[in-house]
Amino acid sequence: MKQGLGRRALSLALSLALVLSLLPAAALAGSQDWLEAFFYDNNRMESYGFGTQDNMLVTDADGTIRFSVSAYVSLPGEAEATGLCLVDADSRAEKYDLLDPAYKPVQYDEDVFAVESYESDYSLSVWLQGFVIPNAALGDYRLKVVTTAGTFFSEAVDSPDFPSTGIVTVADGADYLNKPVIETSSLPMATMNRPYTCRLEARPCVEGAAITWSLAEGSLPNGLTLSPDGLISGTPTEGGASYAFTVAAAEAGGETATRAFSLYVG
Repeated sequence: MKQGLGRRALSLALSLALVLSLLPAAALAGSQDWLEAFFYDNNRMESYGFGTQDNMLVTDADGTIRFSVSAYVSLPGEAEATGLCLVDADSRAEKYDLLDPAYKPVQYDEDVFAVESYESDYSLSVWLQGFVIPNAALGDYRLKVVTTAGTFFSEAVDSPDFPSTGIVTVADGADYLNKPVIETSSLPMATMNRPYTCRLEARPCVEGAAITWSLAEGSLPNGLTLSPDGLISGTPTEGGASYAFTVAAAEAGGETATRAFSLYVG
């Protein structure tokens, strides 16, 4: 599971820290020229104490973003990590140096740069937690990692379990903090001709308010339906493909939130 490198760091959650290290990866072979990254919006904390993961970072009333990010990349050989920053998604011009002390939280671990290998395989693991950028400019960003083996930018990853666009959008919080928060970030894989159920979860802006689910764009795999209470269920009749769609969560007396999903049917 590619997001496992970030998940292994969950035991450090709520400790404001930066860890940047090169770790062995037994399951990885060779190298890649792109970086896989997952962003967590700490201005919209989940019920389990972790940031919302929907490829968006929303500003608070003062224009500040707070976020965590997990990432990794397979390397062609032994290397040193020398830089890490957010860049403009299109021009890839550097916008925020994430190693700048100005963006570090009050408490953080000492920066760690180390190289280890497993049977001549190398990988770079990044876990950034609790970072704060005031007066953040709205727009689309990528994560950039500079190593002595090359420079890597976050790119889209087509994974049935943890899809990632590679791009994070910094948006005005006024447009999002008054909406329900869709807490489901990914859907488990389905299997053709086998019953499937998955309940979507959302936290209302107003405690106790009812939420009604619907399909906003795209279509579910044949044989599956989405009920108003957020249950995806049925028996897929076709397999071997990923299905992209967007769901909407409408809060009674409030706003509507949407989220895009990809569901793979094997």
